[in-house]
Amino acid sequence: MNQLYIPPTYKDPLIDFNPNGILWLKGRSIPEDAYDFYGDLIDWVKQLCDVPPDKVVFNIELTNHNDGASKFLIQILHLLKEGISDFGVNWYYEEWDDEIIFLGNSIAEVTDVDFNFVEIENDSKKT
Repeated sequence: MNQLYIPPTYKDPLIDFNPNGILWLKGRSIPEDAYDFYGDLIDWVKQLCDVPPDKVVFNIELTNHNDGASKFLIQILHLLKEGISDFGVNWYYEEWDDEIIFLGNSIAEVTDVDFNFVEIENDSKKT
């Protein structure tokens, strides 16, 4: 299984999904066609669940999103929850960003996945 790396664009987030179990989704997620963008991610996650690593950590650091992206993110989390026995989510947010905090809480509730909420310090953003 190969790493899935998609560089960020103005509308699409950075995707860095490593078969060792470290997954990153970072940036804006406002694709015009969410199915087109997230379809490859869903296929990759299904393959990961077929031959899972010992542990998966899904790091999510959104700065903006649309409803289509949120629906596919929920689908990815459901797949990981069902297919990976040791699975965690780090949800990164900035203190002032109530919308992203609310989104994280909502998705955690809908998926019944425990999120580790991590506040981003201004000078120590993850790359």
